[in-house]
Amino acid sequence: MHGLIESQHIYDLKDKIIELAPAEGQRPLGIFKDKYAEEMNFPTLFYGNACDDDMTNRFSYQKIVQLELLQASGDFQYHTTNFFFKTMRIIIDKVLSCIWVRIRKGQLKGRKILAKDVKYRANLEKLLKCDIGYIDFKNIRISSDHLEQIRKNIFAMIRQLGPPTFFVTFTSAEHRWKPLVDTLVTLFRNKENKNAIDILEDDDIDYLIRKYPVTCSQYYRHRINAIKRLISQDTTFFGKISNYYFVTKFQNRGTEHEHGLLWIENAPIYGKESNSEIEKFLDNYITCNTDHLEPYVPKLHKHHHTKSCKK
Repeated sequence: MHGLIESQHIYDLKDKIIELAPAEGQRPLGIFKDKYAEEMNFPTLFYGNACDDDMTNRFSYQKIVQLELLQASGDFQYHTTNFFFKTMRIIIDKVLSCIWVRIRKGQLKGRKILAKDVKYRANLEKLLKCDIGYIDFKNIRISSDHLEQIRKNIFAMIRQLGPPTFFVTFTSAEHRWKPLVDTLVTLFRNKENKNAIDILEDDDIDYLIRKYPVTCSQYYRHRINAIKRLISQDTTFFGKISNYYFVTKFQNRGTEHEHGLLWIENAPIYGKESNSEIEKFLDNYITCNTDHLEPYVPKLHKHHHTKSCKK
């Protein structure tokens, strides 16, 4: 499994594949159903030792993953291949759990699901097209039902509160955060470093970010939570926020960013108040003047139109 994940081409596996036949009368066990699959696939992380039975009985697999990633040695947070293994196993466990919940309920628009409903292909396709087959997946982030639930929540807030005042986006800038870079250098060299961002090249910072993804993710989450508390308590940024809604998304490179809708108290509403009132309100919080900003900020935040902008 380890070699299968790390290989880029199928031709690289021709000398690594080992064919195993299950015992007579037995069925092969799925890799995510094998109790010791992770220990056997990643021997350099577990050193041939299985996870303690007391821990597996007391904690869920997701909680065990959190404990492993946050342990002091840091062995697990360096191994990105193991990240994907854990992620896939958590998602599959959630999907199976949702399936068993639906089977136990066994209801389809008030009618019980019988064996004959799934025995024939026509009935099965009809069942799969029904929302009842997927409604339990709304707690799984990658599912369409999860996105639909977000859309419903936003529409409900707009109906109750009116149109939002501001749409904001918060993204990560690991290369520019001095405390984060100093922390990464301290972890790498095992001694405290300050102002390391001034002497390191971009390639060196890229290497540290790839080496310590868990630390970067934790720092980003703490910083985003601090920003949310700041704009909620300090009215100088957006005014007095009466309500808000944030959604976390991930870029292709794996970094997090936030999209948010802010409802500001006593904000003028487009179409009801005059344009001069709206302009006066916006001038208090939005400006195009970049003289007071750090030199790198305009460069990073200046938008350049591409063909995707005109779709």
